[in-house]
Amino acid sequence: MCLVAWGVFPAHGATPEKCSILLFAPNATPSAFSPDAFRREFARESLATSRCEVLVREADILNAGRLVEQVDAALATTPSIIIAPGSLVALTVRARESSIPILFVAVASPEVIGLIENRAAPEANLTGLTYAMQERVKMFEVIRELVGEKPRIGVVVDRFWPTLPASAELVRTVKKDLGAEVRLFAGDTSEEVLAEVRSLRGPPMDAWVIPDTPLGRDGGAAIVAALRRRPGIVIVNIPELLEAGAHVLMHPVIEHPTKTLAEMADLILRGVPLRRIPVVHPKRFAVAVNVPAVESTPGVRWTRLMAIADSFRYDSGQAKDSPASRR
Repeated sequence: MCLVAWGVFPAHGATPEKCSILLFAPNATPSAFSPDAFRREFARESLATSRCEVLVREADILNAGRLVEQVDAALATTPSIIIAPGSLVALTVRARESSIPILFVAVASPEVIGLIENRAAPEANLTGLTYAMQERVKMFEVIRELVGEKPRIGVVVDRFWPTLPASAELVRTVKKDLGAEVRLFAGDTSEEVLAEVRSLRGPPMDAWVIPDTPLGRDGGAAIVAALRRRPGIVIVNIPELLEAGAHVLMHPVIEHPTKTLAEMADLILRGVPLRRIPVVHPKRFAVAVNVPAVESTPGVRWTRLMAIADSFRYDSGQAKDSPASRR
């Protein structure tokens, strides 16, 4: 098995006869980045990746020491390319490996957490995808548009979410730049989170946010149902929770992320330098409104919300209209 190392790529247009792709599978990975999703894209006959063996290795992002051990053991396979979903996995791999090309998926801004310095022309041995903070802050800007200045926002998450670099960065920015009061309601189960919500004293939340976490995917429907009985608009990052009764779905969109990463890996295997493969980031921000839920909720400025959904734009280098789905 050959090693395609940084600096000794095959000539442009050529592909190695044998190669391997090391794919880390964190224990809190959205289904869009599952090993099966990657395997389907890597197997496309038009890509050089179709001739690569795919090595899937677990990544325990809940245990930093264990994660380092897993990364070291996986790197001993001397892969041609490494796929590192998640900011913590990417940072750990980067600290342990400086020559093998790494394709990351980062929720945090890769410049802020130290993965790269320049998205347009990545240096060293890294490039990939980022769902950067700029796009996520937009969601909180919309909340301020809906409920007014200095909104009180409850964020419902599992206990791991607050420890992520992207999460701390997001909360800090929302508080500083938007003047919002942000309170985290964290737990391992929906029952634990809702017990903390019930203990809330003082002014009610103006809005509730449920990010895409394992807790949100597993227990989000029960959380949405309970929050709908309290004041405040419920905003989610998980499409299924809109059907469960949430008011609004908002999330940055990268079309076909695993396909994009497979095509980036194909370029690397064909000898294209990483500095010529820029980091991909969202080109649009999807906003979907559950009209029956909004219209039946007192105090929600639903006409303002619909206007935002119809005209929402953001600048990610080139402004794009966001599709507004009306459910």
